[in-house]
Amino acid sequence: MQLESKQVGDNIRIIRTIKGYSQEGLANKIGKSQAWLMKVEKVEIELSLQSINELANELDVTPHQLLFTMPGQIFNSCNQSGNYNTIYNADDDLKQLIKDLCVLIKNKL
Repeated sequence: MQLESKQVGDNIRIIRTIKGYSQEGLANKIGKSQAWLMKVEKVEIELSLQSINELANELDVTPHQLLFTMPGQIFNSCNQSGNYNTIYNADDDLKQLIKDLCVLIKNKL
């Protein structure tokens, strides 16, 4: 698979948002600044392997998911019946948010 830089920035932002982290909150968890994470998400700087691993660990995804999952596929499935599965562990409120986002994504595609 080919790695697209924008895809990685989008994945970090989407997964961070789903997990309920602010940029500052996630950055603090891995010992970085909010400005650093903003640059990562905007693809203004390159990530080291260590940073990729730290982000993936904190976001509870694999480095492969962080790097190679297409942004539109952050949700494993959003089928026509409204059923969905995610690669994340989430509480009920977050699951509802994910379901609502799936509907929005499906309607925009």
